Amino acid sequence: MSRRLVLLKWPALAALLLLVTCATAFAFRAPAESARHSIADSVPGSSTPVKSAPTLTQARSWLEGALQDVRLTQLRVEEQGGQLSVEGAFPAAQKSSWLQIQQAFDTRFGQHIVLTPNVQASTALAAPRVRFQAVWFGRNPYVIDEHGKRVYPGALLPDNWRLESIEGNQVRLVRGDERFAFTL
Repeated sequence: MSRRLVLLKWPALAALLLLVTCATAFAFRAPAESARHSIADSVPGSSTPVKSAPTLTQARSWLEGALQDVRLTQLRVEEQGGQLSVEGAFPAAQKSSWLQIQQAFDTRFGQHIVLTPNVQASTALAAPRVRFQAVWFGRNPYVIDEHGKRVYPGALLPDNWRLESIEGNQVRLVRGDERFAFTL
């Protein structure tokens, strides 16, 4: 019986030795940083922060902020099926700004979130011929026109412009596919 036990020990010992050798070889072959990340991922309460994929809300917020920073507020950002799309037209002079935003978005979020651009450079947009005396951004926002009357979102203005919205620090007008935003 002891001879049988000895015969079973040698293959088990050889298999264990082979396993340890392979594990050690792979450990030395892996980059040090990825090993730290895998340990941090598996150990709760680790001091190394774990990067998570950005959310659609984070990407949308960043994109809307970037568009506002370069004054491309006439472009609309929408969510469709877990993706973001940008729609509208912008002045041809701002094409480079749009391309920079698109490239920056792809760098930040491109591995996780798809951006579908449905935008086009247009000829110079005609600025609306409206005169506002004041803007109320409160609970029921409105503007006061040149005649002293309150004008609420949805109202038709001269030259077929329509008051689309009053929110944040902007008054947005729309006429067909044209959009215009007053930033205050």
